[in-house]
Amino acid sequence: MPAQRARLPVGRGRAPLTILFDAECAFCTALADLAERLDQGAARLRHHPPRLRLVPLQRAEDLPGRPDLALVARSHPLGDEIHVVDASGKVSSGGLAVIVVASELPMGSLVRVWSHLPGSGRLADGVYRLVAGQRGKLGRLLRVA
Repeated sequence: MPAQRARLPVGRGRAPLTILFDAECAFCTALADLAERLDQGAARLRHHPPRLRLVPLQRAEDLPGRPDLALVARSHPLGDEIHVVDASGKVSSGGLAVIVVASELPMGSLVRVWSHLPGSGRLADGVYRLVAGQRGKLGRLLRVA
């Protein structure tokens, strides 16, 4: 599937993003935890609620109060790559999902600018696939496995 250019919301008061990640992957969990810590720190500094909601993909189908995630779990290959669901139900995956999440973290304005450059989506997908293919090795190297 060809990579799409990220269309990112701008401004305060945006609804949270739900990140569906593989909790059985130590590397994935460590990165999700890092994103959550950065988001919570930024929220405290800016006096607004955190933007990111982490949900292990293993719980997406049966999470109380989130029937939308059950639909996403049934219609997307969650085990293959990270997925992000925005408040409207739009699902982003792989490199685009990383761009969407990174744009919400500190220094995210740089990611938003970069995401509008031609080829940024394809590059993000390529790097994502390279890293995802080595996540076990990277987890051991970073001692999170």
